[in-house]
Amino acid sequence: MAVSVKKQWRMYSKALEDEFEFAASVGLSDAAFKVRDALGQHIDDISDGGAVNFTKKAFRVSKYAKKTDLEAEVMSKDNAQYVVKAVTGGVRTTGDPATSKLGVLIPGPAAKKNKFGNLSRRFIANQLKRPDVFMTDLGDDGSVEVVKRKKRTKRNRKGGLQILAVFKKRVSQKPLDGWDLEGVSGRVLDETLSKNFKEAVQDIRKYGRVRSRKQRDK
Repeated sequence: MAVSVKKQWRMYSKALEDEFEFAASVGLSDAAFKVRDALGQHIDDISDGGAVNFTKKAFRVSKYAKKTDLEAEVMSKDNAQYVVKAVTGGVRTTGDPATSKLGVLIPGPAAKKNKFGNLSRRFIANQLKRPDVFMTDLGDDGSVEVVKRKKRTKRNRKGGLQILAVFKKRVSQKPLDGWDLEGVSGRVLDETLSKNFKEAVQDIRKYGRVRSRKQRDK
């Protein structure tokens, strides 16, 4: 009786190849979630006063890796694209998410902001209820200012106007200082994929197969 070692080795090699393809899909999907969380934390770290939870959760895993498609994707959430533009740079125009019919809202120097540098949700509406606050056009570009009349005092007899906010039809935003997409994602990918590969080898030695992330974390 003859035994075909070559045939058996091909079968064994194919089984190992399938397991490592599965391991790669587990590792890539795991890395995608880690990158998502790391980018949110990175925004928090480089923002003055930190970032609100909505901003820190602006990214999502839009695609999981599979054995037949070893690719995972991390993208911004549809309702948080304006946050990503504020961080990475880009152009915002009237009609984009989180804009009004008047345009993109920019806090004015006289407005009271929270610790994150933003206006409260009802700030403009509440201010416009005051008799000393009104809106005025800024010229041909369609910009609109929300201004407040200064009280006349002994020191300031002429009064004047304070700018609370400006609505612009188009705003170009520069990247946030310190933003490092490649550095953060690259570091997380290296750490996560290395860890997953080691776990996959241990799984094959112990179980003869690669376990899923859910099974490993039990």
